Amino acid sequence: NKSDLVFWHERARVTTHVMLNPAWPWQLMESTSEEDKKEVQNNTPPEQIAVNFYVNILARALSFTSPVFERLFVDTASKDADSQREKWKIRGPMLMAGVVTEVVLVLLTCLFFHLGIPIPCAFFGAATLVVAQSLLSCNKYATPWLDQKKYFLWICARADFDPGNFISDDVEKEDIDAVKEQLEKVGADLGEQIKELTALVKV
Repeated sequence: NKSDLVFWHERARVTTHVMLNPAWPWQLMESTSEEDKKEVQNNTPPEQIAVNFYVNILARALSFTSPVFERLFVDTASKDADSQREKWKIRGPMLMAGVVTEVVLVLLTCLFFHLGIPIPCAFFGAATLVVAQSLLSCNKYATPWLDQKKYFLWICARADFDPGNFISDDVEKEDIDAVKEQLEKVGADLGEQIKELTALVKV
């Protein structure tokens, strides 16, 4: 059934995104309660707290850019124009903070490349790629430290799930069992031969 394959591919994509992809913190800590802040800080690695702190400070400094993003992204004729405006009031400076960070990293990479210092050049080059990927990646599956919301991993199976369904016509379960028995037999034979060789060496 092709729907099964689509489901496995999509679940693998989402899992890989959540586990591996970097993501830009899009929301200011001030938008959450003190209790939620403490919970996030207690369950967040130090490096992520440092990134969040840096982005928040830079976003505050660039808060004057929010009206520009509101004009670009808010549909004033829409019913939820107010919610969109509030969203871009926060996301605009955050996005600008990412752009500024990216520009600075590119300049530092070029500087150290021009000076012929490889280690800082490689470090800032890698940081440039990570920030670029985090800005471009979709935050639909963002982890809790990004926007202080609680997320849950939902793993389910069909009521009629049977592992046998994933054994192809070319390789039956009996074939797998036969290979397993053969491997166990080979392992036992090797064990006996090793014992015999050990006995000969001792003699």
